[in-house]
Amino acid sequence: MTSPTAPLYRYETKTLVADYLRAGVGAFLCLAPLLVIESGSVMVYILGLLGAVFLVFGGRTFLRHRSAVGLSAEGLQIHGPWPRTLAWRDLAVMKLAYFSTGRTKAKGWMELTLRGGGGRMSFDSSLDGFDAVVAAALHAACTNDLALSDVTRANLDAMGFATSQGSLPDDHL
Repeated sequence: MTSPTAPLYRYETKTLVADYLRAGVGAFLCLAPLLVIESGSVMVYILGLLGAVFLVFGGRTFLRHRSAVGLSAEGLQIHGPWPRTLAWRDLAVMKLAYFSTGRTKAKGWMELTLRGGGGRMSFDSSLDGFDAVVAAALHAACTNDLALSDVTRANLDAMGFATSQGSLPDDHL
């Protein structure tokens, strides 16, 4: 699906490094005490569960690190340990969410979720080609006549896509 000249996008290195650090420190702080805590204690289960969550987060970060996103006129393709493809003609759901990290909502990240063809893909705004992927997904959503939620429309507007007039950027691919 992806042509040899199609761009490949990856997640930003600084974001991945920060996530690796969070996963490592969290797993260490939760799992290291298990070496000294009495085995029948409730804390063993609590810390073990929290440690497992950090390990899963580290695994997810590793998958993002080893993956690249290919964008073409036909669709999206994830290259990496678990390759997946989503053809634009199969796009059935597009959601764009914003997650704030502060009370003022000035800092945060966006997450694009796409569903179709029996699969699901999600990307956050630390992907170096996030705007291009959103633009291409919006074009496909309009082509497929998908209904977009008010939240998705507001987030698209915040990114500079004028969804209320239905205008789309022509240079998204």
